[in-house]
Amino acid sequence: GDSFWDSYRWGDSLELFILDCRAERIPETRLTDDATYISKEQLAWFTEALQSSPCHFKVVMNSVPIANLPPLWGAGSDWWKGYDAQWRKVLELISTVDNVWSIAGDLHAGTVHRLDREGPLSRYWEILVGPGGPHFGNPIPALAQTQPELREDYIPSDQFLFADGNRKATFITFDSDRDTVHIRFLGADTGEVVFETTLTQEPA
Repeated sequence: GDSFWDSYRWGDSLELFILDCRAERIPETRLTDDATYISKEQLAWFTEALQSSPCHFKVVMNSVPIANLPPLWGAGSDWWKGYDAQWRKVLELISTVDNVWSIAGDLHAGTVHRLDREGPLSRYWEILVGPGGPHFGNPIPALAQTQPELREDYIPSDQFLFADGNRKATFITFDSDRDTVHIRFLGADTGEVVFETTLTQEPA
């Protein structure tokens, strides 16, 4: 069709919302009250589709993180966070719907973190998959290890369960019967489990 955004359902278990966070940006609106990261048409579609979804899990695929990550991770014009007015509208929308999960990439790291450190969004989780390509990894997880005095600035423990910049594969299993999301990261060279956890969204 004419858009790169759509949704796909697996019965009543999961609906996957694929957002186009690249092609519809209007950079000159970035710092205004009418910031446009995704078009008004896409936002209206996403709002209605997310609120009306009958599925147990609502999984949002963002090309870049939607979470409120620490300042040392950057942001600028490339992230949702860089289009503050619309970013806040979408986060407010998410906060009104149960069992919304975010999957994102772009930062060359694998992470499991909350959308925010505190407040209503702290019960929602985002998973950065990878990094899976033959490119450089994000240095921030390594810096957190080599500079432990800054660890809480890089990957605060009240937001992050895991962060790693080495190449890996990511596997996510959504189990609507158990109301759980199982996440595994496998090392690219060994295939061994680097990190594994099972999460359930906390109640409002």
